[in-house]
Formats: sequence, structure tokens, C-alpha cells
Amino acid sequence: MRIDGFSPNTLTYVSILKACAIVRFLEVGEVTASDIRNKGLLQKDMLVDTTLIDMYAKFVELQKAQKVFDELPVTTIVS
Repeated sequence: MRIDGFSPNTLTYVSILKACAIVRFLEVGEVTASDIRNKGLLQKDMLVDTTLIDMYAKFVELQKAQKVFDELPVTTIVS
């Protein structure tokens, strides 16, 4: 996408995180999480936040999932 001059949006990031969890590719998920943080999207979009928590949980990276959860400005039953 970036090579073609496009920047990922929220739905793109959510799709990437879900795909990483399904195909068990933590490295790409970590890079994507870093990109999300760098763009300031974390804690601004509940869908991105909960999808990132879900991805970490599926990799049994519970400390990372807990860290993201603890940083949420608002928690819901979904998160």
C-alpha cells in the first residue's frame, strides 16, 4: 500500500491485526502495533484497541494485552 502512496486507515489496521492472529504471524502484528502507536491511533479508536488486545491474547502475549487494556481511556464490556 505504502509503495503505491496509500496510507493505512483504521479498518486496514484492524484487518491486518485479525489476519496476523489467524495465520499466526506475530512479527507483522508487532510491526503493525508499532505503526498504530506511532500514528497516534491507539486509545483513539475502540475497534483498533480491542482488536490489538485480541491479537495479543490469541498469541498468549497476555502481558502485552493487559498493557494495552490498562492504557485504554475508557473500558467497556467488549474491551
